Amino acid sequence: MYNIGVIIYTERTEKGDQFELSRFRAIFGTVVAGIRELPRIFYKMPVRITVISALILNIIIEILCRHSFVEGFKFIFQHPFMFLVGWMIILFTFCLSWIIPKGIMLWLSFLMLWLGFAIANSVVLIYRAAPLTGSDFAILGDVLPIIGVYLNVIQIILISLAILGVVGGLIYLWIKVPSEKGYWRRGLAKFLVFTVLIAVITPIFAVTGVLPRDFSDVNGAYKDYGFPYGFICSIFVQGISEPENYSQEEIKEILDRVDEEKQKAPIKEKTERPNVVYVQLESFFDINAVKWLTLNENPLPNFTALKEKYPSGYLQVPLVGAGTANTEFEILTGMNLDYFGAGEYPYNTVLDEQTCQSVAYVYSDKGYKTHAMHNNTGTFYLRNVVYANLGFDTFTPIENMYDVEYNELDWAKDSCLFPQIRDTLLSTPERDFVFTVSVQAHGKYPEEMVGTDYPIGAEDIGGIEDEALKNMYLYYINQLKGSDDFIGELVQWAESFDEPTVILFYGDHLPFLELEDEDVVNGDLHQTEYILYSNYELGENDLGGENYEAYQINSFVFGALGTDGGIMSGVHTYLSGQEDYIDILKILEYDMLFGEKYAYGERGVYPRKDMQFGIRQVLMTDLGYIRTGEFGEKYIITVKGFNFNEYSRIQVNGKTENGTQYISSSELKVILHGLKDGDKISVVQEADNGTVFFRTEEFTIE
Repeated sequence: MYNIGVIIYTERTEKGDQFELSRFRAIFGTVVAGIRELPRIFYKMPVRITVISALILNIIIEILCRHSFVEGFKFIFQHPFMFLVGWMIILFTFCLSWIIPKGIMLWLSFLMLWLGFAIANSVVLIYRAAPLTGSDFAILGDVLPIIGVYLNVIQIILISLAILGVVGGLIYLWIKVPSEKGYWRRGLAKFLVFTVLIAVITPIFAVTGVLPRDFSDVNGAYKDYGFPYGFICSIFVQGISEPENYSQEEIKEILDRVDEEKQKAPIKEKTERPNVVYVQLESFFDINAVKWLTLNENPLPNFTALKEKYPSGYLQVPLVGAGTANTEFEILTGMNLDYFGAGEYPYNTVLDEQTCQSVAYVYSDKGYKTHAMHNNTGTFYLRNVVYANLGFDTFTPIENMYDVEYNELDWAKDSCLFPQIRDTLLSTPERDFVFTVSVQAHGKYPEEMVGTDYPIGAEDIGGIEDEALKNMYLYYINQLKGSDDFIGELVQWAESFDEPTVILFYGDHLPFLELEDEDVVNGDLHQTEYILYSNYELGENDLGGENYEAYQINSFVFGALGTDGGIMSGVHTYLSGQEDYIDILKILEYDMLFGEKYAYGERGVYPRKDMQFGIRQVLMTDLGYIRTGEFGEKYIITVKGFNFNEYSRIQVNGKTENGTQYISSSELKVILHGLKDGDKISVVQEADNGTVFFRTEEFTIE
């Protein structure tokens, strides 16, 4: 009886499997037939397909970019004109498919490309408050080495497989799909009509101001203008457009106005010439300002104490959750970023090729030595190039630092910056200007517990119910404490330092921790805080604690020191209260970066600095080698010298040996599979991407 039941069940199962298999085959066959039929349908009605698909795709894009089905449709009704503009942008890329024999493949490729950009933007917005822009692709090479901080291995593999699958599938279809002879001739006339229409409408809209151009708040602009328009503008609209009234006479008139105002209220000159240190703190703000958060322990006791004693206030910065280099740009140059393209990084688009008056150049003119340092790779945002164009004599990236400790996500702790600042100030007989950028509190912030040895525990944090969010805050708050410990150590040393020194502490931007403006006491996520500390009597009682734009803070510091601060600082100091102040900033910025450089007068543009990497010179003093291996085919090379670190690499005939072993600050080793007379050995300081910052003199094998 049991056997009969098994036989019946087996037969039913087999029949069921056969039925399911037949259904699957039928569905698969229908899909394949549909795909095969698609080219015929497309070539029969290309205009209708591209028009409708562009419309549907634009709706999908706006839903993805807002992480909300409802918000995506709200955009259509709240900003119908910009939705149509986005549709026309997508349609224009689609209509290129009307004029090539394999038009369906071009249409499909653009469809996947737009969808890919929208998905990428949706992912980017999870980790920062700023959307995907064209500038992100300019720094892609710098981002890839740290992608593991934002994505886990499985996510990276799945994303890579998806990209390879889509690209591979498109390539396969490009090969397999037959060409449609004569199709492009029928589509050419339609394409020309549509192109002429776009060519006529776009300039009219641009001149009349119908097309928006304000990308000062890039995140808000993308929400109001739509992703296609914002993204295209971020690619093709960069730099500063020439003001209508731009001329040499206009620049001279502006500078004359500054001089006139300066005569009315001259700077109170002070005899003291202090060292000046700027400390830009990554994602740093007073976490106690979050209204609904409760803490059993203040993670920022040093910062809090300094705020109570020294001039402090709010600093308006360009972005939230990202954009460190753009805060740097405004701080160092005194220039307003609002006039640049959407999401543009001037470091990558203009300052990588030319110099510009900066705080460093101003101090250099006053006889100071100028130094920059950052406890992250020196190539990020092209700082290894840009800092030389901004007037720095030395730059100490992490590749030139020593005894660096790392946090749970492998960001360098800010504790390594104190000895760097101290040693830099002690390394020169002159006064120094030191610009420091920290990194410890950098996001993304982990939703899972990544550390257990935290000074501030989860039990000390209240007001958060969601476990993932609480883990993010737990990690971030403890990184803040590390940064605050660094502040305390630096100030404690400065108190006993025998040279007058002022230190400007400020945050570059707020972290991306699911905060809204109403969640913080000051009501603005674009505001960080600054403190101007001094180890001597600076006249703090006269300084007050006002709020500034990031590009204005230099005028405050120069005023406190009783010294002239250059072109932009003069404008901020003397013309900021005048009606045409904003227009003046734009015309000066255009002149100094993109125009004829009239503002520099007879002195001309600043020469690029021959910048040195690190303040400790890396030296190679001795070379030795022994043969090893069964047949003596291997060579163990030992290099002796000074100031080596984990980024020191042995090079043979100009080729880096990745097997270099860091033994100590005075010794490196490497095993080679061949060596001969005439080979040249040197030591380089090299970033992980292969950029060489410094090379010692070569030793020749004899």
